Amino acid sequence: RAKLINYAIAAFAMCFYCESSINPAQIYTLREKELSDYKPSIKGFKVTIIKPRAGYKATNLLVSVKILPLINEYKEFRDWILSLVSNNKIDKMFLSLDTRPKTYNSFENIETYSGKDTVNYRRWLSLYMPKFGWINPPVIRKTASNFILTVTNSASAASQKLGNTPKVVIKHYSEVTDKQHSEQLT
Repeated sequence: RAKLINYAIAAFAMCFYCESSINPAQIYTLREKELSDYKPSIKGFKVTIIKPRAGYKATNLLVSVKILPLINEYKEFRDWILSLVSNNKIDKMFLSLDTRPKTYNSFENIETYSGKDTVNYRRWLSLYMPKFGWINPPVIRKTASNFILTVTNSASAASQKLGNTPKVVIKHYSEVTDKQHSEQLT
């Protein structure tokens, strides 16, 4: 049961990656309160989050209003998970239950969500859907940036979506090779 809960959390984390183009390091540190206090904007909402690789500065993350019901459902699911454990004082939005053999069904140990949880979900998903086309979070970010740059021709707009500066977007996310382009379209 703990493994299935972890897979469900990882599935929503991937959904959140796709919607927000969030940096993986940010999703690991995203706090529940940061996703609760959103500010409405014209085409979505802004969430202020802390970015570890940028000297822990606050950055804005743009998220579509369409994902709000899913976020609220995930929060209810997260609250249910926390009601099952005694040490439920975790403030991270994404979490993981300890699934080592001796703690398998105890629901006692909560860990911080990490890349291993995404890898475990991918491995489990490939057992049931071996031809599933997996897209890694960095490719999701590049695809979102390339799309916004193509549509708006604005590094500023792309930087708002990615939570980077325009300079970083131009340097790391603005050029697409033919191989990347075909992978993204596929």
